[in-house]
Amino acid sequence: MLDSLLSFFMDYGYVAVFSILLLCGMGVPIPEDVTLVAGGVLAGLGAANVHIMVLVSYLGVMAGDSIMFGLGYFFNDRLRQSRWFAKILSPPRMMKIDSLYGRYNNRVLFMARFMPGLRAPVFVMAGMNPHISFWRFLVMDGLAALISVPVWVYIGDYGAENHDWLLKVIHEFKWAIFALIAVAIIYWWFYRRGKQKRLKSLIAERAARACNRKNHKDDDQQDD
Repeated sequence: MLDSLLSFFMDYGYVAVFSILLLCGMGVPIPEDVTLVAGGVLAGLGAANVHIMVLVSYLGVMAGDSIMFGLGYFFNDRLRQSRWFAKILSPPRMMKIDSLYGRYNNRVLFMARFMPGLRAPVFVMAGMNPHISFWRFLVMDGLAALISVPVWVYIGDYGAENHDWLLKVIHEFKWAIFALIAVAIIYWWFYRRGKQKRLKSLIAERAARACNRKNHKDDDQQDD
């Protein structure tokens, strides 16, 4: 895949990189990370400027993601009733993604960028969600892309002359990202659980104080 993309990029340069990343964002089964790395390799071999490649890649990624959001926004009901769409995103899966938005809010948009199989459905569902504006989507996805895009492109640029090392880093870095996401989710879950416990404790304490004040007031009235 890396060699095939690199050959194509050599012939058509930035336009090819932008186009492939656009297709990646639209759900075409081409690995986005490998595409970004191939763009970096192209720069590392001297056929492109690495900083311009980062910019072009970023724009391609955001354009593809925005199209998926737009599909959900403009064709909401039609997509939900479409048999073709139901095969891609079944009702149970749609309900699951909706529940993720309910539980994690903006964090879903951010984390989806690092989850290849979940990215396109999450962005389509974001467009269908009346509580998520396009600008909110753009900010969260854009922040995540500011992390992932430069990292993959610069890795490709650095390892342009050593494909074996490059493939090893791609594989290891993927697992590192998944591990970080897992740690973040676990941390957030424990933080939220602890916050709920503290809130319940505070409510119980205030209720006890209110009850004590009422009892004292009743005792004073009886004494009078």
